[in-house]
Amino acid sequence: MRNLCLFLFLCLQVGIVNSSGLPPEHEVERLLLALKESVENGNWEHATSQLVLMRKLDVPQPLESHYFEGLVKIRKQEFHSARQVLERYVISSGSQGQFYEQALRLITEAEEAEKSLEGSGQKNKTSIEMVELPQRDGYIKSLQALYLTQDPVEALSMQINSLLNAHPYTGSRIKKNGVKEGLVYHLGVVKGGVTLQEKSYQDGAPMLSATSLQVAGLDPFIGAGCSSLEYACWLLHPSDKHQRWIKIDYDEMVVDELRDAMTKLLQSLQQDL
Repeated sequence: MRNLCLFLFLCLQVGIVNSSGLPPEHEVERLLLALKESVENGNWEHATSQLVLMRKLDVPQPLESHYFEGLVKIRKQEFHSARQVLERYVISSGSQGQFYEQALRLITEAEEAEKSLEGSGQKNKTSIEMVELPQRDGYIKSLQALYLTQDPVEALSMQINSLLNAHPYTGSRIKKNGVKEGLVYHLGVVKGGVTLQEKSYQDGAPMLSATSLQVAGLDPFIGAGCSSLEYACWLLHPSDKHQRWIKIDYDEMVVDELRDAMTKLLQSLQQDL
C-alpha cells in the first residue's frame, strides 16, 4: 500500500496522470481532436470544458487550440478575449498557419462587434437590433472560418447539417452501436428557400420523404421546445408555430444552437431575395 501511494505521488509530480491515463503530451493532442469535433458539432459547452482541461496540462499547447478557443469565445460573445487569443494564434503561427487568414478576419469582426456593443452601452440603448447585429455577424463569421467558406449561407447550412447528423432523433437514451435508427434530417438550400429530407429508420427499412419551404414573407425566427419525458427536442415549423418540424434527441444546448443557426439562415436567404 505504501509503495502504491508513493507511485501515485510520483506520477502526480511528473504530470503523467490525467483523466485518460495518457502522458500529457499525448493527452493534449487527444483533447485537441475532441475540441475540433465539439466545435464542428456545435457542442460549445463540451468545447469549453476541453479547453479548460488542455490549459491545465503542463505541456506546450498546440497552436490550433488558440484558434478554436477564439471560435468558442466568439460563440459565447466574449469578443475582447476572443480577439486576444486569436491575435496570439496569428503571432505564434505566422502567415503559414493553417487558419491564418480566417483568424485575421475573425479578429476584425470581433473588434467591430466589441466596439458596437461598447457604443450601445455608452449611449444607454438596449434595442435588440443594436446588440443582435454584431452577435449575428460574429457567429456567422466564426462558422465561415470553421468551414473555410466565404458564403454565409453555405456556412450556416453546413453547421445545421453537422448538428442534425450528430444528433438524430431516436427518443431513447440507449443507443445501439452500428445500427441506424430513428429520424435523420438533411437540409438543402435552393433558390428562394430550403428543402428538408427526412430519413426514417423507425420501422425497419429506411423511408425517405422531402419537403420544401419558401422563405419569402416568412417569419424567420424559429421556435423550439424540449420534453425530458419524450427524450426529445424540436424546432417548430416557421409557417406553423404549433407544428413540430425537426426533432432531435433531448439536448437543450444543441436545439438552441439549431434554432439560432436556422433563424440566421432564413434571414440570410431573405436578404438574397
